[in-house]
Amino acid sequence: MELHWPRNFEKNVPFRNGFIHDLANVPFHTVDLFDDPDDQVNAFNCLFLQILDEHAPIKRIMINLRPNPFITPEIKGRMNTRDMWHKKAMKTNDKLHWNAYRLFRQEVKRKIKLAEKEHVRSEILKSNGNSNSIWKILNRCLLKGPFTQAIFVAPTRCNFCPA
Repeated sequence: MELHWPRNFEKNVPFRNGFIHDLANVPFHTVDLFDDPDDQVNAFNCLFLQILDEHAPIKRIMINLRPNPFITPEIKGRMNTRDMWHKKAMKTNDKLHWNAYRLFRQEVKRKIKLAEKEHVRSEILKSNGNSNSIWKILNRCLLKGPFTQAIFVAPTRCNFCPA
């Protein structure tokens, strides 16, 4: 399971105007009240992050990944090539780049399906007819529940932040 902590930035003008307005009204002069540089940095971070949490809250995204032991270095290389072509196609919007990307995408999908089939086939042959281990193999192949979940986390407060 991987955890990512991206900020949810809105890309509209009211967000930017409101953020800049609120940032201009933050009492950053209170940072000078502290003598210790660590306390000053902590106070500044707290004031800034408080505004940032209002306008761009942190969201916690849990990604439940199933194990992929069948992904070989060859497939990884093809995935990197596919991603490179996608990046070029997005940047240039050239028809040839899009066609190359589609070809690599189809090839990667085909290779993954073949590798997964071969992996499951070999695992089932290794099980020697044991139904318990066969069901474990099959359950690993099937997806259960949502693939991704997004959970919004309440902002945390620090010692120097006003309540």
